[in-house]
Amino acid sequence: MKYGLLFMLACVWVSCNSPKTKAETAEMETKADQEDGLQIGDYVVETFQDSKDNLWLGRDDYGASKFDGTIFAHFTINEGLNSNNVQSIVEDKEGIIWIGTRVAEKDNTDVNKRLGKGGLNKYDGEKFIHFPEIEGLNNSDVFTLYKDNADQIWISTTSNGVYAFENNKFVHYDVPKSTMSFLKDKAENLCLGCAGGLYRIHPNGELGNIRTNGPWK
Repeated sequence: MKYGLLFMLACVWVSCNSPKTKAETAEMETKADQEDGLQIGDYVVETFQDSKDNLWLGRDDYGASKFDGTIFAHFTINEGLNSNNVQSIVEDKEGIIWIGTRVAEKDNTDVNKRLGKGGLNKYDGEKFIHFPEIEGLNNSDVFTLYKDNADQIWISTTSNGVYAFENNKFVHYDVPKSTMSFLKDKAENLCLGCAGGLYRIHPNGELGNIRTNGPWK
């Protein structure tokens, strides 16, 4: 199953990036609409395979899609997402799917696609759960989600730092820049790639800015 999903994804990538005439593109999108609702011309900005070998696709303007090897299931604001602009997808140790979304593009020429408040979504297999009481996780951009080797979920925001979800609660770290990527090193430091530099969260919780001369230890 795993390799079959990867092969399908490769085919989608080739289809998305191969030059085509307008007529060919329209024909492909029409066929996709009729078969499963996934338009080949979509921006697929995230791919993720869960513990059950389902393939998840994050789609700009069209929500998230889950492919179980046979059929697609689609999730948009109509199903409970807080935005159709999906950026990141991870699964926690309990099998819960977390989806990061961003505020709808204001510059989209199609006003009907300017949908969604953005933020963090927790999907338990039946419903989506939002976190309006936590600043930065609702009505905001959540670009990146990351599960580290201790099964903690890390959540980036654009203007409210970073959150870690541990022991069923959110712990806030006041990172001054928007975080775009995470990576935990062998010393258990969490490195943050930010829009404005490289930061690090030490295992003791201390936050620091990493410059050319360090500190690297």
